[in-house]
Amino acid sequence: SSSTFLESDTRPLFVIDGVRAGRSFSNIYTMLNMQNVSAVRVLKLSRANLLYGYEGRNGVIEIITRS
Repeated sequence: SSSTFLESDTRPLFVIDGVRAGRSFSNIYTMLNMQNVSAVRVLKLSRANLLYGYEGRNGVIEIITRS
């Protein structure tokens, strides 16, 4: 079932400029112009959980773009 898939999804959460953008790297890659990325921060479990709650359970990749 789809709920089982969601619970077993081990991909990290991607956050772009503070906006949760999902777990699909291929979607993120097509969304972003990599030339505009100024920083990437990887948050491991405890910090990710603190900042993003249950959505951060598999870690978080924060991407900051140039304004």
